Amino acid sequence: MKVRVNDGRTVDDGKKIHKPGDSFECDDKEGERLIRGKVVSLFEEVKSDEPGAANEPTQTDRQKLLVLAIGALNPNTAERADWTRSGDPQTAALEEILGDGVKVTAAERDAAYDVFLAAQESQQ
Repeated sequence: MKVRVNDGRTVDDGKKIHKPGDSFECDDKEGERLIRGKVVSLFEEVKSDEPGAANEPTQTDRQKLLVLAIGALNPNTAERADWTRSGDPQTAALEEILGDGVKVTAAERDAAYDVFLAAQESQQ
């Protein structure tokens, strides 16, 4: 997974010390641990065909990011503010993990949560 170091944090991966704003690859388990600790945020680099053009992730890329963000939330934590009363992830919690001012709609969250739950069931 590709992550970006949050402001005020650094990450030493044993090869290099990553400073705020740096992005780097790590395995999913380590990435989820760093995201839960609010050390890093998910990072998805989107390439554009036009130099200097802003480009949004595709819907599929965005859903993958949301599924990873949901996986980074700990359902057993005392940090219940990350979850709704009905047990769904809070959109604000997902937005915090994704960083960079990303806004998440309830419909996007619901679709990604369905994918996340289906993946969890298939692993059992």
